[in-house]
Amino acid sequence: MRGISIDEFAYSVEGHKLVNHILPIERINTTLPSILKSVGLPHLLVPITNITDHSKYTDYYNGEQEIVSQIFKFDIKIGNYAYI
Repeated sequence: MRGISIDEFAYSVEGHKLVNHILPIERINTTLPSILKSVGLPHLLVPITNITDHSKYTDYYNGEQEIVSQIFKFDIKIGNYAYI
């Protein structure tokens, strides 16, 4: 099973953005309020649940880093992530 990158559903084949906002989930409570306000909706905080203490994400890979970095290269760029 392969993941789906943001550019596969948020952008057209020609590269035109099809959505107004792309929110990194880890920053939803800092970015969502201004978007809600801009469309006349009340402020909303998304509860943070199911928090786990675990190893760094790279500890879960076994040689697949290059494959993942290629599939999600657009996500990594647009989310301003550092992927090692």
